[in-house]
Amino acid sequence: MSMFNPIWSSKLPIILGRPRLAIDNNVLSDFYLRKSTNPELSYIFETSNIVSCCSRQVINEALNAPSFAVASRQLMWNKLGDLQNEGRLFLSGLTQMDIATRDVYSQLATLLGSSNLSPGKDANVFADSIVKSLPLYTTERRSIDGMDRALRNAKVSDFLGEHNLPTEIEKIVANV
Repeated sequence: MSMFNPIWSSKLPIILGRPRLAIDNNVLSDFYLRKSTNPELSYIFETSNIVSCCSRQVINEALNAPSFAVASRQLMWNKLGDLQNEGRLFLSGLTQMDIATRDVYSQLATLLGSSNLSPGKDANVFADSIVKSLPLYTTERRSIDGMDRALRNAKVSDFLGEHNLPTEIEKIVANV
């Protein structure tokens, strides 16, 4: 069990008595496939109190990436199953959104995809975490920079403000 508490851990919302954060596919790949270790990844995956939330986009990328060998996909399937069985992984897709939230999510994903994030991938992952008020942990600097640039787009910032969603990168990305 990790005794390290990253500075950003204080940003995490407590839901049902446990801190939660959204994670991106690169976090799963870094830890389980690339075997990258650092205190923050250990905190996420080895601290029994953390619940990681994965959007449908992340699960699809983690389990169906064409670039992953069959053995890698099976390993990911097993690791995600272990986390879920331990109550440390929550599959957080569209089914956890009411109709109004789904509409906001769809509009936001489209806006983000037309600004500085890859449509259908990063845009969906960020939109999901934003509408669910879950800070996103990602190790992909490019997507963090893209989200930061998207926040400077008037259409994106106006939309977020109109829907009382966070407009600062520090509230959207856990590890900044």
